Amino acid sequence: MIKSKKYLAAKANELVAAFAKQAPANPNLEEAIKRAQAELEARQIAPQNIVEQLVLDSYRICRLSHLKVNNEAFRLLKEMEALSRARSILPFFRYDPWT
Repeated sequence: MIKSKKYLAAKANELVAAFAKQAPANPNLEEAIKRAQAELEARQIAPQNIVEQLVLDSYRICRLSHLKVNNEAFRLLKEMEALSRARSILPFFRYDPWT
């Protein structure tokens, strides 16, 4: 299902903020989260790309630092993975001025 760009941006902001609260305490992970939040606020890159990079960085940092992730943070990472694969447009679609 195709989502609107506004929905994807709002959902990305919501998930990153929730993950920032649930993530394990690690300076590298906190830096990655802050970078993702700054990029989302700048609105220069698609939210899917920002979230995808945050998920990859989170997995990499947790694996290299041997961090444990609680169930809620893992659920948020899985939601962010699904959001990173969501698409907002098709090559040919009807113009909708309300999205």
